[in-house]
Amino acid sequence: MADATIGGRPLSYYSAKMLSYTVGASAFSGNFFLPPNSLTPISLTPKFGSRLITIVLDFDSSAENNIAKMTIDTTAVFDLVLPDGNLYTCALQSVSAPRHMTDWIQQTTFVFEGVRRGTDVTRTLSATGSVSVTGDLTAPVRLTVTTSLTTVTVMGIQIRNANTGITIIDGIETMTIKRGSQNVLNDVSITAFPRLPPGTNTITITPTPTQVSLVFRPLYR
Repeated sequence: MADATIGGRPLSYYSAKMLSYTVGASAFSGNFFLPPNSLTPISLTPKFGSRLITIVLDFDSSAENNIAKMTIDTTAVFDLVLPDGNLYTCALQSVSAPRHMTDWIQQTTFVFEGVRRGTDVTRTLSATGSVSVTGDLTAPVRLTVTTSLTTVTVMGIQIRNANTGITIIDGIETMTIKRGSQNVLNDVSITAFPRLPPGTNTITITPTPTQVSLVFRPLYR
């Protein structure tokens, strides 16, 4: 069984020992829409969301400082690996008040909201091709586009002034469209960041030569 890590750090970094953990069920929402002047409801696409993850920890050295350190480190979005090997992208929900178990051990419960995912997968394409996506849910995508052409289209997204620098369309983490540090949203025809459903997907690239580095993040129910 693997050791747990928080943001890539082992629990020993915080002088902590995991006593137990629980993972709740994935949130699910499904609904119907009744169009005007219709008696037939339309089923909306069901959505799977995050789940609550509760871990109980003993801190046995400089407990108050280490509890504060872990709280700070988990305030922003971070990756959590549990002993069963599953990986979650998480955000902190709550931290319990420490319980003094002995003069030097304090016990605290952390609750995170997380989405189970796989490690990021990278594929490089220089022309239209296929990409096989793992996971159960549609995967967010990051595109890095390099070309000598003025205008190119990747996955139906038209990119103008594409030869002025490397264009990064990041739908995984930053939700930005940039060349270097410059925001180039006005150069890109896009209504939503790209996502790929599980299975084999055709990635269209026109015209060539255009090199695309595609990163997707597998998501699981």
